[in-house]
Amino acid sequence: MYQIPIDIDVYNQYTSDNYIYDTHLLRYNVVTYVHPNKLYLYNVNDNTLELVKEKIVPNYNPEDYQIKRFKIPSNYGVSVPITMLYHKDVNLNEVNPL
Repeated sequence: MYQIPIDIDVYNQYTSDNYIYDTHLLRYNVVTYVHPNKLYLYNVNDNTLELVKEKIVPNYNPEDYQIKRFKIPSNYGVSVPITMLYHKDVNLNEVNPL
């Protein structure tokens, strides 16, 4: 089994419609909080990946933002998962707390 490499920590990945059933190409989408929808073709014969389509948002640069996922303890003794999206220029400290 081969795992398709994804260079993003927090994402949603799902297969896309492929109307040609006898093929070695898998169409799938990757969506994140920062990056709009990206459509890839994955070749299962040679394990190559090709970006086919990417949604472009005007006046938006996804490289300006960062995603962090962590857990915070609650008052009830369980950890609550938090996903935080913020501009890279924001310094996470006492002045800019969560």
